[in-house]
Amino acid sequence: MLAALGSESGGGAIWAIGLMFISVLGIVGAALALKNPAASGILQLISAVLGLFVGFFVAYFMAFPFLLIGGILALADPRKEH
Repeated sequence: MLAALGSESGGGAIWAIGLMFISVLGIVGAALALKNPAASGILQLISAVLGLFVGFFVAYFMAFPFLLIGGILALADPRKEH
């Protein structure tokens, strides 16, 4: 992603910035897992789906299953929120 930021074409930089934003969204979702599982699951699922569409050619498909499984597990959390 960082190589695309330094490239001559501006299109690669936009893709790289988008992928970084989506990756940070997934990390924030994972960090919220214990405190707010519903928000965590939604953020991780959004990050998984958007990352797969935006970053398919940049090997984002490696992070996709982890974000998808983490999002599903966070939404299926049996604990009750108070």
